[in-house]
Amino acid sequence: MKKKLALLVLAIAGVFAMAQTCTLLGATIVVIDDEVWYSAEIRNDTNADILNHSMAVGFIDGSSLAVSKTVDQDPEDDGVVCLRSMQSGESNFFSANSELDDNDVTTAVSRLVGPITFGQVVPSDLTFSNIEVTRNGETLVITGRIKNNDNDTIDDLRVCVVVRNEDGDVTRVDVDNNEFDGVDEDETVEFTINTTVPDDTDDVDVVDLYADGVNADDDDKVIEPVEDLDNAVEECPDATNTPTNTTTPNTPTNTPTNTNTPTATNTPGGSVTPTVTNTPTATATPDDAC
Repeated sequence: MKKKLALLVLAIAGVFAMAQTCTLLGATIVVIDDEVWYSAEIRNDTNADILNHSMAVGFIDGSSLAVSKTVDQDPEDDGVVCLRSMQSGESNFFSANSELDDNDVTTAVSRLVGPITFGQVVPSDLTFSNIEVTRNGETLVITGRIKNNDNDTIDDLRVCVVVRNEDGDVTRVDVDNNEFDGVDEDETVEFTINTTVPDDTDDVDVVDLYADGVNADDDDKVIEPVEDLDNAVEECPDATNTPTNTTTPNTPTNTPTNTNTPTATNTPGGSVTPTVTNTPTATATPDDAC
């Protein structure tokens, strides 16, 4: 179970300075797999169109800095920034892992940091379909399809998941393990995101999906993100409630011993070939969390 901790933002309204202002929204601290995570939405209220950027998070224990993490648009074990752009008036999302347990963290702060690049995104036309979201404890699996309806080819296409709690706050951000290159007009790709989340229904209420990439036919400019919001989360049935066969078969008396035990047989040429029985076969990777 997760444990919510006290949350400190940089100002009462969650506003901090970057030229003019950016606004921090829906920030939370949760515990996932015994480690403290910080997640939030950041809205660009400046007049600048931002492309590359990073988020610095300081995890605080009492009055001292316990650890600091900087996450960017390259996914790492300690977190990620969701999108490759944050245009004027738009938002981005991020998560950072303190890699500490809740005994070593009491609160956290965050801020936008560089290196920062500026520039406008180019239009895109992507659509989501066949979205399925399942949760089994702390494991969340999201599958679906995304289609390129544009005339241009998209490279580095990837999907980001933003998990929200019942209050609409951000509790986890992660990205697809794959980036798709050469996605042509009318081409559809299938994606899977397997991530960890708090083991709490209230903290994993809905999932928002975003996708972006670069336009291969327009100097690899970053494309405008597309979104698919408010996807419901299906919880897997409780394993403890799954009926099991408890009937014990009758054990026959006078069970014979040494009954037709397979033995190695001689084959022509003098080699010995053992008889192989009950060879396990490979199973497909499950496409959901259940």
